Amino acid sequence: MITNRLAGFAVTGPLILSLIACGSPDGQRPDVSAITSEVEAAVGSFFQAMNAHDGDAVIGHYVGPENFLYAGITNVAVDWETWSGQVQAWYRANSDVEFTHELMSIQVVAPTVAVATVRGSSSEAEALLWTQVWAKDAETGRWLITTEHESWPECVDPPRPHVGTNGE
Repeated sequence: MITNRLAGFAVTGPLILSLIACGSPDGQRPDVSAITSEVEAAVGSFFQAMNAHDGDAVIGHYVGPENFLYAGITNVAVDWETWSGQVQAWYRANSDVEFTHELMSIQVVAPTVAVATVRGSSSEAEALLWTQVWAKDAETGRWLITTEHESWPECVDPPRPHVGTNGE
């Protein structure tokens, strides 16, 4: 059984299908408009933190070590401590990089889960794309990123795996 602390309940295969088909375990449809507005605000806050070059604030938009997955370029990071440290160091060292973003879509999967697709750029990369799975924390009510994929058209395979990825 997969346990998801953010959703506030244990999720099993049949329940996942029920959530997707019905919106929630009790059959009530989620308030898509309200959820979309909340996730849109969370995405905006995430990019504000990026442009403030505040690594702690950027990291604060992620769920943390529980249920964390980042896929960037050609590697997957599941080692929260290493990855979050690298992110914080990057924002300290790159205070001149500015990001723009355009929220392309938000798909509400369940009352506590949504997927955002964001297109953007930075002063270092002309075209960037993020796909983020956001989950609403049952304790705080905050929307947090549990899974993220980031890519750009010019990305090339790195010469070696990044530290903290691929089981290292």
